[in-house]
Amino acid sequence: MYRNIEAEFWDDPRVRGLTVEAKLVFLHLVTSRHTHFSGLYSVRLEYVALETGLSTKQVQTATASLEACGLIAYDDKTSVVWVVRMLRHQARSPKLLQGAASHVVRMHGSTLIRRFLDEYPAVKAHCVAEDLPAE
Repeated sequence: MYRNIEAEFWDDPRVRGLTVEAKLVFLHLVTSRHTHFSGLYSVRLEYVALETGLSTKQVQTATASLEACGLIAYDDKTSVVWVVRMLRHQARSPKLLQGAASHVVRMHGSTLIRRFLDEYPAVKAHCVAEDLPAE
């Protein structure tokens, strides 16, 4: 599996303003084996700490920074992360949008699902209404 990371990544003012730890966590969230091309997937912060070599506290602080600047959202209750613009960079075909829809409807309980579907109406169009979480 591979992920596209555009060279302009480093020019994004939000990325430039991050700490080294937050940049590492962000790159991990985009490239680790836990990812899904939609950007919405389950991952425990303890795994991120283990795989990056950072402490859990450093990962929590980095995650908060990433959330504050709008790069990610994290649902502590369900351990679901949403890398907000990942789908835009990773999936450019209708078949992949359908795959994202299939993935999303299997993710029960996260408050991020609705936000994700609002951001990506093309994915929502592939979802069966009864499979979507209640509003």
